[in-house]
Amino acid sequence: MLEPMDVDDPYYAMYVKLSEPEKKILTLLRKEYDEILQLKTENEDILEEMKNLEERKDNEILQLKTENEDIKIQLEEMKNLEERKDNEILQLKTENEDNKIQLEEMKNLEKRKDDEILQLKTENEDNKIQLEEMKNLEERKDNEISQLETENEVNKIQLKEMKNLEEQKDNEISQLKNEIHSLKSKIKPLEEKNKKLNDENSEWQNYIGKATTFSLNDSDVNHSAQLAKDIEGVKEKIVNYIGNLRPKVDINLEKVNNLLLSYDCHAQVKSKVKLPLVLPLVKAVLQRYVFQTIIEYAEYNLLENCEIQCLERDIYKMTNKLHDLSDKFSTYDGANEITKAFPIKMHQQMYGLLGSLGLANNVGDKNKEHPIIVEIKNKLNKKINELRTIRDPKKSEKHDDMAPIIIQELIRIYFFRLKVQEPPVEIIWFNYNDGIDPNLMEERYEEENTDEIDEANNPLVELCSFPLFVSNYNKKGQKIYSRAKIIYQVKQSR
Repeated sequence: MLEPMDVDDPYYAMYVKLSEPEKKILTLLRKEYDEILQLKTENEDILEEMKNLEERKDNEILQLKTENEDIKIQLEEMKNLEERKDNEILQLKTENEDNKIQLEEMKNLEKRKDDEILQLKTENEDNKIQLEEMKNLEERKDNEISQLETENEVNKIQLKEMKNLEEQKDNEISQLKNEIHSLKSKIKPLEEKNKKLNDENSEWQNYIGKATTFSLNDSDVNHSAQLAKDIEGVKEKIVNYIGNLRPKVDINLEKVNNLLLSYDCHAQVKSKVKLPLVLPLVKAVLQRYVFQTIIEYAEYNLLENCEIQCLERDIYKMTNKLHDLSDKFSTYDGANEITKAFPIKMHQQMYGLLGSLGLANNVGDKNKEHPIIVEIKNKLNKKINELRTIRDPKKSEKHDDMAPIIIQELIRIYFFRLKVQEPPVEIIWFNYNDGIDPNLMEERYEEENTDEIDEANNPLVELCSFPLFVSNYNKKGQKIYSRAKIIYQVKQSR
């Protein structure tokens, strides 16, 4: 917003008679006139300074004088313009339409004046810059001359010093030769000491590496490759334990169907006549039952039932407790990488020990079976024989005798050896109607029934008989130890 004209201003008498728009225009013109006067004054000062510059600036001074004359002419034109505007202002009172036209002309004139003022400001700044550059140039030249003179004096001094230094160097070289000879005699003991320190450092680095890495040697029984192989071995043993279910084997269809329902499998075996067609499904549900029954009994007898004396239970609980305490302890101030790695290394060692010796026969007691193995074996054999009955007593006994090693190996893997791996391994059961993923599953069906699999319509899981063993499931770095074993859904009715 423009400030009103001061009372002392020579145009004030005329200013008070004008309307508000006219006052704004007159005030704006007055302000522009003052700026022009100020620029004129600054320009004259600059021109005065330029007179003292070198002759090559004469042309620039002449140009500035010409520009100054132009400014004077423009100033005179402004005065004439003011007189014209006085007449126009009187006329505007009676001629409103003419006033609008003249107002538009004044806006255009204002724009031109703004451009002229901007140009003058730019030229003024250019003149200031050129003047400053001239001063800087002269100053640099003076400094260069002074620097050259100083360098010349320094060079003379340095030349004299170089001669003295050369004599000193000759004396120092002779002295250094004597010192080198003396040092050479001391290097050999130091080299031997350095070698000894390097050897000690290598041993220490090797110790730190072993203390902070969680990977296992290829020869370790708990190495991931050996663990995967042993998981497959347990699968095969369970398959053999269930048997072929023919001939001379009776199947309790009612209990088998109830078992299928307990696993949320909608398939049912409706007739003994069609039993040969669905033997793979019956085998699969019995194999799963063996796996989960062993784990269920083991969880109770190994972790909860204190009536059976079991050293493994005490070690297992103590390991978990010590792991939690040492893990918390490793967060204390001052803990290093070895301290932080200790909880994992400790439980790897303890679970590895349990995975190798857990539930073994007692050599000190006539190689007697472990009481937990005996407990689970008796219950498992009873349950399985209720589901499938082998009529041949010798063959039935042979299958019953397979149970102890299956129980021992599965418990060692499930409760101990999976926890040795870092990150730990988990098991995943796939459900009825899940999609088939060959990367995670291996599909099994009797060869004679493979034509019944609905491969053309994206076959689905009917039953998962063995779980997927995997670490980092559905995460970056996923590692599969053993694929799940599943049964396809088939078209026929059962």
